[in-house]
Amino acid sequence: MQLRPPRRQCLPANRKRQLRLNLFEAETTPLKVKPGGPLTPYAKKPGRVTIPKNYRYCPKSCKPKSWHDYCTSSPDQPVVGKYRVDFRGPCARHDMNIQAIMGKKISNSTKKKQWYSANGKLKRQMKQQCQHQFSKGTVFRQNCYITVGVYYAAVTANTFVKKL
Repeated sequence: MQLRPPRRQCLPANRKRQLRLNLFEAETTPLKVKPGGPLTPYAKKPGRVTIPKNYRYCPKSCKPKSWHDYCTSSPDQPVVGKYRVDFRGPCARHDMNIQAIMGKKISNSTKKKQWYSANGKLKRQMKQQCQHQFSKGTVFRQNCYITVGVYYAAVTANTFVKKL
């Protein structure tokens, strides 16, 4: 049994002409890309997560201490590679979120949902700090993400249930 090559389909002349025109248009028409889109060569660096002006840092005198000390039981500015990453902003915002949640007069199940939401926000903001510090995708950024994972695991280990 011999295998034959597939038969070529003959296109009508007007269809061939249309295909040639489409190819020409595709080659000569410039790409339309929105400014700031994924193909922009000078994309903005992600913004830094700052410490809120109304955050009160007082780990010794304020109660509870863990709501006023940035990153409890871990460095506020860990070293990643040869650089420091500032996690004080995300940690301060997380402290304020938790304090606000605990002060609300809502059911414990609602508080628990909001608590986990605040923890997720902390993780996103810490990753944003990594992206700000290491704007180009580098090994340092990946190591920073690993550090975020460790911090997040420590935060989630200190669960809402223990606080009630």
